[in-house]
Amino acid sequence: MPWWKPEAWEKFFETLQREIYEETSLKLGINSENIPTLFWYYHIKENWEEYLQLRYFINIFNIDEKNLRPNEKSNIDSINHVKLVNIDRISKIIPRLSDSWELNWFMKVLNESFIEHFITQHKSEDKISEKIAIFESVRDFLYQINRANTPEKLLELKEWYCASKHRLLQSVYNELWYETKLCFIPFSFDMIYLPDSLKDWWYANKKWYHVFLKMNIDWNRIDIDATFNSELKDFYVVNENWNWISSQKIICDYDKVYIPNSRDEEREIKKLLSDSNEMTEKDYKWIEKFNAWVRMLKW
Repeated sequence: MPWWKPEAWEKFFETLQREIYEETSLKLGINSENIPTLFWYYHIKENWEEYLQLRYFINIFNIDEKNLRPNEKSNIDSINHVKLVNIDRISKIIPRLSDSWELNWFMKVLNESFIEHFITQHKSEDKISEKIAIFESVRDFLYQINRANTPEKLLELKEWYCASKHRLLQSVYNELWYETKLCFIPFSFDMIYLPDSLKDWWYANKKWYHVFLKMNIDWNRIDIDATFNSELKDFYVVNENWNWISSQKIICDYDKVYIPNSRDEEREIKKLLSDSNEMTEKDYKWIEKFNAWVRMLKW
């Protein structure tokens, strides 16, 4: 939240509580589960006035959106509407934020803290077992198509798809000082098993791409594919009993692999490999049916 301005003799946490109440009507109690983190501040001088403008990150749990409403007394620069939004959707709702260095910086910090937490969860005296456990943990997040979530949601939902799983693995293994590359290959869902109820839909033949990871280990470049969780092994390629040094199986056959060296190159590869058509309501219905079928296999 911007424009957190401490009043005279007000402690920073008191500013946080007051501003949240004024802008959302939430009465914030500080405890061990929602300790605020001050991640930025501005020293402002304007109109013969000097003050700090604060930026906090805080987790607030169990919010009922029905109770959110502005509660400010001032008519100047006041909040008019309050809504709960996933942080990864903010720039879609407020497009100007896509160019905000502050939001981009915050997302980077959020991702780095998530990666650090994720690595800590798998700490072991046996470093090889630790790194294999990281792979297995990401692999066994339930495969679901197009579930775009913020990094902190991953541990909560454990639902992801090939690109997101391998971006996470790339971040973690890079943090552990391994060189990695994201790899893109042509893909469509008719290249893997589908139940009869999903075979005839257009989306099953949609031109798409699959993402996996290449990593250098002891001067050898190996393939890593964590796409499908272990419960799906009766239908799909699931990499189990990995020894850390051998290449894994990729979920589908391919003749050519594309390895981007920048985000711009990655965007061009995606355009080359995927259909340019906009997603339709029928496509989304197919995705929901596929996701439901995968969830059924898990249970």
